[in-house]
Amino acid sequence: MSTAHTPGPWEWDGNTLRPSNPDPNTSSVHSILDADGGFGFLGSDWRKTILELDACRAVIAAAPDLLQALQLIVQWDSAGLALTEELIAKANAAIAKANQRQSAEAAEKVLA
Repeated sequence: MSTAHTPGPWEWDGNTLRPSNPDPNTSSVHSILDADGGFGFLGSDWRKTILELDACRAVIAAAPDLLQALQLIVQWDSAGLALTEELIAKANAAIAKANQRQSAEAAEKVLA
């Protein structure tokens, strides 16, 4: 295994975070996190809690992509190279994945 963490990409399957393509040749882990869905503070709006938990799940699932994008940016910068469009696109894709939210339609159903 080349990294200390389970290689990405990761995805949620219900309340379980798993590698998208589990491979025993590259990782010993087939399940990263088993969560019961999370909890809100007593008295908090359950609809907002659900939306916030979905946002948290997206950030966690994007962690490998964010790490890789940052490592590449640091490598390029330390080599004195200008950032390329490809590298900026990779960083933007990782940021978009971390910011992924429910569709507007699904969010409206939760908030209704």
